Amino acid sequence: MAYVTSADGLRLAYDVTGQGAALLCLPGLTRNMEDFEPICEAFAHRAQVIRMDFRGRGASDWGDPASYQVPVEAGDVVALLDHLGLDRVTIL
Repeated sequence: MAYVTSADGLRLAYDVTGQGAALLCLPGLTRNMEDFEPICEAFAHRAQVIRMDFRGRGASDWGDPASYQVPVEAGDVVALLDHLGLDRVTIL
């Protein structure tokens, strides 16, 4: 597991498994990256499977309650993609 820092200073957990085209796995409202373990097993031989824990979930830091908004969390995803140097991914 690795971490990227959000615009407001939170440590956001992520994991990259496999090689190939980037497959970004975004968990649901109250879920975390562990939900995508079967995806890693099924696709790591042909894709770079990228999983992240949104703020306040899994191994990521908790933030100000006012920051739990779609635009802020979308910015967190963009921060991760920038950190990884990716400009194109498939989203699951």
